[in-house]
Formats: sequence, C-alpha cells, structure tokens
Amino acid sequence: KRVKKLCFPPITEPQDSLIHSWEFDAAIDFENKTLDNALNLSNADISSLEKEVVEKYQEVHDLLNSGNTKAFRALFESSLIREAKTEYYTEEETQSYIAEQLVWESKARGAMLPLANYTLKVHLNNKTVELISSDGNSALISMDKEGYTRTHGFYLYKDKSTGKLMVF
Repeated sequence: KRVKKLCFPPITEPQDSLIHSWEFDAAIDFENKTLDNALNLSNADISSLEKEVVEKYQEVHDLLNSGNTKAFRALFESSLIREAKTEYYTEEETQSYIAEQLVWESKARGAMLPLANYTLKVHLNNKTVELISSDGNSALISMDKEGYTRTHGFYLYKDKSTGKLMVF
C-alpha cells in the first residue's frame, strides 16, 4: 500500500482538540533550482522586456492556435515536469499529467483570441514575468464554439547564460 494508516494514541477523556506530530522521510527530490539560473529583472528596461515577453507569448499563442502539441511539449516539458515534481508524482503519473496537459492545450486549436489588453507583471522574486489581462488572469485566452473560455497561463524567466526567455 502507498499510504500508511494514520493512528493516533488512545484518548481516555473527552478533548476539545488533538495535536499529534510525527516525522517521516518522503525520500522524494523536491528541490527546484531552475531560478538559480535566472537573471534578476529588477533593473531591466521594462519597455524592452515587455517587447520580448509579448513576442514569446505571441509564439505560444500561435503554437496553441495551430494545435502543434509536439512543439508545445518541447517548449513546456521541463516546466510540466517541474510542476509534477512539486506534486510528488511518480514517473508514470508525470507522463500522464503531461499527456493530460497536451489534451487540454490542444482544445485551443483554432480558438485563440488575439493577444490584447495585457499588462506585464514582474513577480516579487524579480525573476519571473507574465502577461496578465485586466482581470488578473493570463492574457492568452481561447474561446470554444460554445463560448467557453480557457486561459493559458505560464511564467517566463531570463536565462543567465543565454539571456533568452524560458518557460518556467
């Protein structure tokens, strides 16, 4: 069994609350060093940075609109693997998660709305950025035939060694 039964010590008198602690070793790699290789953007030229970010978002927009899941996977795979790792997924669960994301993103084929009305958001760590709409969601939006909208959010960071924007 993957989950062990949780057992508390016997209670002999009624209690308002119960506190019990224990230690365990999850034996799972959970460190994320991706942003160790990210440039600090606190002194970046915001106008120039925004132009670069918009270009990258337009690239992803076009990729989603074309339905090219192979190219999408190539661009986002390390990000999806990092996400799965933070959820402690097994290798099998990670591959399933990536496949599910590809199905979700493939629904944007031919349904992407134009990239418009966005604001560049530099996150407090000064290493990640994104384009957000006026309601705070991703500026990348698709709308299916039934009028259902989907947002396609992601963060970018600038790689220290190349200076290129990368998907976080």
